[in-house]
Amino acid sequence: MAGKKGMKGGGGARPGAGRPRKKKTVSEKIQRAIQKAVRELTKEHGETPEKAMLKLLYDGKTQDTVKASIFKSYLESNIVKETTSKLDVKATGPTIGLPPQHEDKDE
Repeated sequence: MAGKKGMKGGGGARPGAGRPRKKKTVSEKIQRAIQKAVRELTKEHGETPEKAMLKLLYDGKTQDTVKASIFKSYLESNIVKETTSKLDVKATGPTIGLPPQHEDKDE
């Protein structure tokens, strides 16, 4: 008998238990769709997209602007740009340099 004393069974999964699922952003959904299409076309043509693009780069009939735009758009769609936050929130005192305060010596 599993679980606590007097319980039959083990209780199982409870609704809402565990860590919440992370919602996918629009860019992640688009990136997954592109990667899925790339895998399907790779199987269909038997050639990786990188190899096909490199063939276009070395082909003399393709315009240079077309070569650059195809390669750049493919790379940008598959490279994830990481961002980091470098916030240094420390209470270091006033940000304005005030002169030191002295008591009046009128005595």
